[in-house]
Amino acid sequence: MEAHIDWHARAQRQHYITEAFVDGRFTRAISGGTYDSIDPATGRLLGQVAACDAQDVDLAVQAARRSFASGAWSRTAPAARKQALLKLSQLMLEHAEELALLESLDVGKPVQDALTIDIPGAAHVFRWYAESVDKLYGQVAPQPPGVLATITREALGVVAAVVPWNFPLDLASWKIAPALAAGNSVILKPAEQSPATALRVAELALEAGIPPGVFNVLTGLYKPTEGEVLLGGEHITAKPPHIIASKGLARTFQNIRLFGLMTAEENVMVAMHSHMRAGIISTLIKTRAQRREEAEAHARARELLDFVGIRKYATDYARNLPYGDQRRLEVA
Repeated sequence: MEAHIDWHARAQRQHYITEAFVDGRFTRAISGGTYDSIDPATGRLLGQVAACDAQDVDLAVQAARRSFASGAWSRTAPAARKQALLKLSQLMLEHAEELALLESLDVGKPVQDALTIDIPGAAHVFRWYAESVDKLYGQVAPQPPGVLATITREALGVVAAVVPWNFPLDLASWKIAPALAAGNSVILKPAEQSPATALRVAELALEAGIPPGVFNVLTGLYKPTEGEVLLGGEHITAKPPHIIASKGLARTFQNIRLFGLMTAEENVMVAMHSHMRAGIISTLIKTRAQRREEAEAHARARELLDFVGIRKYATDYARNLPYGDQRRLEVA
């Protein structure tokens, strides 16, 4: 790392990726649509980024499902997945200055914070989950004589993730790393304000040995139908992703409004996390048993929500979800 870095000069030279990343390559939106990505610190145009829609979703889902079915990642040896993820972590550290600069350009974060905190932290998440891959075991459940019951850990399929703009790479790593470590294929939707580091890490993932189609990034603007990025194409609505990782404020939560397409059998859990000074509040749609287990946590959350004055705000968003049987929806 250089003793002194002229970040302003670097910013002028920095390549800014403007295309989505699907099936191992960068691609424009099928519609040809774009939107302007602006440096919030200077107002400078960083690039015109691909505005993906339902057609692009279908391609990404096809690629993700194809990669999962092929077994190139989902059925590869745990030790091989571990080595690829460790390599990705190392590549992120080797490109830390570039990633920090992209993070700063996208969201206005002080570049030194991104360089010394955010990027190393994200790389550590990948390393942590990489090290866990060959250390997680199945179980043999206690049963009476003559009965054998085993618990097997296996990849679920396609994981769709939505992350907000405030800590772009950190939050993305929390979703991507465990999903990849388990052998899933991933479709990531970064916030429209901050696509750069997600796209660059997807490129590094390919270099690290993660097969094409396993890690895809769809860029696009917020709009009422943007939930289609996760659930809208024909290849997803027929069989929704098993896990939707949604991190952010109510706008992101409202954005995924297609829960009516899901069934109880899909094992879907949607979490909206709101970071408050007093802690982390979670509004979770879960099974009845899980809701009973979290009754005390919900009570504490209600108190905190009343204290900060946003209980009604969060409740209204949750109750507007077309989830089907509203009796199954419990809002903290």
